[in-house]
Amino acid sequence: MKVPIRALYPCFLLSGASALIYQVVWERMLTLVFGLSTLSVAAVLSAFLGGMALGARLLGPLADRTARPLRLYALVEAGIALAGLATLGLIPLVMHVFAGLYTAIEPGYVGSNLIRFTLALLAVGAASLLIGATVPIMARLLSEHTGSTAVGFASGYSVNTAGSVLGALLAGFFLIRLVGTQNALFCAVVGNLAAFAIALWAARRVGESAPQRTPRVAAPRAATAVSTAMAPAVPPAFVLVLAAVTGALALAYEVAWIRLLAIFTLNSVYVFTMVVSTYLVALSLGAAAAMLLLRWRRISELPVLAVCQLLLAMTVPILLALAPAASQLELRTGTRSEAAIFWTEYALTAGIVFFPTLLIGVGLPLLVSLASRSVADAGRTVGRVYAWNAVGTIAGAALTGAVIIPALGLRGCLMLLAAMNLAIVAAAMLAERSSAGWSRGVTPAGAAAFALLLALVPGATRFYVPADVPGETVLYYAEGPSATVHVAEYELEGRRHRTLFVDSKSVAGTYPEIVTDQKMLAHLPLLLHPAPQRALTVGFGTGGTSYSMLLHRVRVECVEIEPRVADAFRYFESENRGLVGPEHDRSEFRLVLDDARAWLHVAPEPYDVIVTDLTSIQYRGNGNLYTAECFRLMQSQLRPGGIGAAWVPITGITTEALRVLVRTFQSVFLHTSVWYAINLPTDFVILVGTPGPLELRLDDVERRMAAPMVRRDLAIIGLDNPYKMAACLLLAGPDVARFAGAGPLHTDDRPILDYMTHATPYHNTLPANLSALAALRSDAATFVTAWPGEASAEPGTTWATWRAASDHLITGHIAVRSPDAEGVHRARVAYTEALALVPDDEQTQALVQAVSPAP
Repeated sequence: MKVPIRALYPCFLLSGASALIYQVVWERMLTLVFGLSTLSVAAVLSAFLGGMALGARLLGPLADRTARPLRLYALVEAGIALAGLATLGLIPLVMHVFAGLYTAIEPGYVGSNLIRFTLALLAVGAASLLIGATVPIMARLLSEHTGSTAVGFASGYSVNTAGSVLGALLAGFFLIRLVGTQNALFCAVVGNLAAFAIALWAARRVGESAPQRTPRVAAPRAATAVSTAMAPAVPPAFVLVLAAVTGALALAYEVAWIRLLAIFTLNSVYVFTMVVSTYLVALSLGAAAAMLLLRWRRISELPVLAVCQLLLAMTVPILLALAPAASQLELRTGTRSEAAIFWTEYALTAGIVFFPTLLIGVGLPLLVSLASRSVADAGRTVGRVYAWNAVGTIAGAALTGAVIIPALGLRGCLMLLAAMNLAIVAAAMLAERSSAGWSRGVTPAGAAAFALLLALVPGATRFYVPADVPGETVLYYAEGPSATVHVAEYELEGRRHRTLFVDSKSVAGTYPEIVTDQKMLAHLPLLLHPAPQRALTVGFGTGGTSYSMLLHRVRVECVEIEPRVADAFRYFESENRGLVGPEHDRSEFRLVLDDARAWLHVAPEPYDVIVTDLTSIQYRGNGNLYTAECFRLMQSQLRPGGIGAAWVPITGITTEALRVLVRTFQSVFLHTSVWYAINLPTDFVILVGTPGPLELRLDDVERRMAAPMVRRDLAIIGLDNPYKMAACLLLAGPDVARFAGAGPLHTDDRPILDYMTHATPYHNTLPANLSALAALRSDAATFVTAWPGEASAEPGTTWATWRAASDHLITGHIAVRSPDAEGVHRARVAYTEALALVPDDEQTQALVQAVSPAP
């Protein structure tokens, strides 16, 4: 009695959904330990895919030999559930082992990534091996119904991949956001257990006790493919090589598309899910199309595969030709609603990913058909082809980001992939011995069509979003392992400025507000620390923060994930004075090219000061540096008396999200203070965590400010006065908790900020956020323990003057950034009142002049 088909498909759907949830969860959990560098992510993905390849290859023959394939399938699903649960304990163990090994042997760049791969394989290898084993068992079960290994595999693969779509959507859009990462994994376990229960019920229903094999005879021609009879004409080794190469190309394309979409979209946590879900939908439909083709008795696999590869190659010049239009999308969506941005980005993702992946999805079932001899060895056949394909995907994922894109650029990478598609076309047609008349012209016609399309592509393609300012000139452009970096120069307010962009997101530059960010983040925590010796800054940017830290005569280390960012330092010598960068690794400065969280796990010595300086929180991966666990990791790397500081945006983030962020920081650094640079209407605050209640020794601050280079550097941003620096304090003591309020934290398990900020970078929220902070403003005099030049702790007239002036300055900053027509007028009034109190302050004079009508 055959297994009821209605029982099989729900199993495969649930299994696919669970597998994708596992992949998303494991990748998130492991990259929190290993980091988000290209090779770290590749190591995690390779461990998952490698386990699947091994499972398919080893257990494929067992699927053919067993007398009870459905019971075997049920046991495998139960095994996945148990192994999946075990990863909750294994991954934290891996974290400790990784940190211990790294510290003990200092393995270097290549060695550290080999350790990452090995540990990831140990953590998720058993579960991923069993996930891979479901594929040949699935093919064995369905081949008995269809009479064809290839048709059975194609139908099951299509349903299983459809389940993966469901898993990707659930994990990426709902589960992690609503119930957390660990509970998402529990949902995957439930899916496996449900598949186990259904399979076990079906096995008992059919009384599975004898081999459920289809006799080794050819199926009727109407029900199977002609290729089953012709398969021996194609060498098995050739089929397996094709499986590996097409697998490598499939993942290479996906990596390239993700890199492009990181530039053309906001690259929030949702974008990755958009790519994966679109990719899997197309794969599922491609497999379904292959199933229909294989049922057509006149099909010949190699010509169809060649046509698909040819069409896939042709998508490359079309994509390159349309890239300039796609680069304008972010400018056009800037003022739209969150829903509009979400669906616009999803549509763009589908436009780039869907059709090429549909063509990719057709390929694997065709290769299974070529390799198939009989349904009696369906498990072995599918296991071998699937394993080689998975090995290819490992190579494609690892080499594309780490080697091909840095060496050739995105344009060169895509052209190389297209050339390999054409090589497959030629090889397939040479191997095809019974081509129909139409198929003999595939190679020459395809080459001609590709050349014609190639003529439409610009000779040099740079992928970036142009700045919405006149006179922009790109001075530097480089495509690194993890991001595309460029430096643009433009004229604004009568002066030439430079900005550093990572994936077309502004991260640093020479504009006054940005310079304030860079210098304030360096000087403030070092001035508050009584005797700093070692400091760490996260994010190189222009090198300005690292340079300003060096002025305090401390040993500075900077951790930067993208090497091409550091390579751009020579374009910002006005900020770094040429003293920091990849060419200046000396005793007082060290540049560490690694993921920040990974480095905090393995840093050999603790620091006196650690600061994080990032771009917008919504950018995928940045939110990992704002979780409670990351702040605890930061705290653990501080010496006794050490200070932690974090740059936090107050524009492009809702007040609710800002409260979550402050609340999360304070949950770790109990003595948190919030600082705002009052010299300009800046877009950020700095959270400072001190080991005890805040103590402002302004006499010591004045003494250290007196160092010529420190004073000169602070004078650039108009904050070289200890009273004015103290007036930058917004909140401290109980006022911080009053602002943060009660509520959930942003954690590794439930990263709520990633979802709260996914489409808000363009929102002008500075007036609302700064108003909310200022409404609870603390009096800095409460925390001053020594005044400049005085033994008394009583505030003098100078402080009272600066406190009042700072209130007016903050009011002016709120007004000047308000969208209403009267904002500039209100700002002029507030700035003028501040200037009346501090008439000699040059920065306040400049503010008044900036909002005054032209003579």
